[in-house]
Amino acid sequence: MSMDQVVVVTGATGRLGSRIAAGLAAAGATVVAIERRTEGGLRADLTDEASTRAAFRQIADSYPRVDAVIHTVGMWGGAPLAETTAADWERLLAVNLTSTFLCFREGAQLLSRSGGRLIGFASMQGADRGKAKQAGYSASKAGVIRLAEAVAAEYEDSGVTAHVIAPSYILYGNEAAAQHGVPVETIVELVRYLCTGAGASLNGATLRAYGTLLA
Repeated sequence: MSMDQVVVVTGATGRLGSRIAAGLAAAGATVVAIERRTEGGLRADLTDEASTRAAFRQIADSYPRVDAVIHTVGMWGGAPLAETTAADWERLLAVNLTSTFLCFREGAQLLSRSGGRLIGFASMQGADRGKAKQAGYSASKAGVIRLAEAVAAEYEDSGVTAHVIAPSYILYGNEAAAQHGVPVETIVELVRYLCTGAGASLNGATLRAYGTLLA
């Protein structure tokens, strides 16, 4: 599949973001990278409203159109409920949910000029059932799904669509022991598919990318 698109990828130097950025670039897309610490792309703290807004304004000034915003920024955290501090909870919400909200909000304004895709990442804990000792993570990822559904409903007549990919465990090929999950290459292919015209038909959907799981 060849892509002649301008695609914003957040967290573009991270494990997932770098693979997605490379895969899209290999398919012919122009990738605009946003990272908290970077020497090559745009630098922004995507949990901060002013910083996020400034980055997207710079993109709007630099590109006549943007076709997709793929938000890969996120973090995992786990602890027993009684040991989870308010700071722990707020950090998970900020990184996983607030950053998605800010990027979807700013991204929707870019895409509304010509239509396109907003793609976020949840997890099995957010899509199906929260896990013990992962209250903040489970709640924040569930929030990403409800956010995308609300955005999809609001923009459904504008050509802007919102999507969520919810992996179980992403396999990067360097796991120390046998792991059951979904290869990162599959995640990249799902992103590429969502960026096609056919992907628009899945507006508001959560793609459960669980791969092979232990019974």
